[in-house]
Amino acid sequence: MPTNDERATWAMQSAAVLADNTGMSLDDELADVLGDQLANMMHLCSREGMDFENLLTRARMHFEAESS
Repeated sequence: MPTNDERATWAMQSAAVLADNTGMSLDDELADVLGDQLANMMHLCSREGMDFENLLTRARMHFEAESS
């Protein structure tokens, strides 16, 4: 089972790909990159007919279960 540190590392790797593709810097703009990543996920959900808010609720439940 992965650790929460490993999960955070995977998220950082994803953010690094987005930052690289958009010319942003993780050092100076991590919050901006993460905000853009969430917005991009919203666009993807919209395109695919998925409910982003439902997925966010599920993600929160996973986070809480993994954090306890």
